[in-house]
Amino acid sequence: MSLYRQPGRTATRTLVLIVLATIVVAGGVGYAIGRSTAPDPSLADQVSELRSDLRPATQAFEFMPNEYSQAVSGGRVVREAEYQGVRSSLDRARSAIDKAKADLRALNPEQAAAIERNLAAVRAAVERRADPAEVERLARAASDSVHQAIGG
Repeated sequence: MSLYRQPGRTATRTLVLIVLATIVVAGGVGYAIGRSTAPDPSLADQVSELRSDLRPATQAFEFMPNEYSQAVSGGRVVREAEYQGVRSSLDRARSAIDKAKADLRALNPEQAAAIERNLAAVRAAVERRADPAEVERLARAASDSVHQAIGG
């Protein structure tokens, strides 16, 4: 039995470890190069994404008055399903605005505050079962404030 290894023979395990280490290092280098050359999103791209994030809010404000006018008459709920639909629309609008809150504040803090006030006014009017014309006016103001904030 020899104490020395025969020249030219590499253990299979050593070869596998070298191949795996090479793959890991090459993958890391490739990722780093790819990330360093990736373009940063432009302001236009970010505003476009913000518009998409806020689309559920603007849609809610635009469609809600019609549903509300079918749901409430004379300060009373006459069609419960439509009234619950209005409240669900308000919840979707709230969720979309909450998701975009930080971006809205960064773009225009005053306009972000106006959006919050307008949403609260619409919700309060719906909860107190205000006249449909008032809810329509408030929903239009809320929609306008969102459009003004994002330049659209």
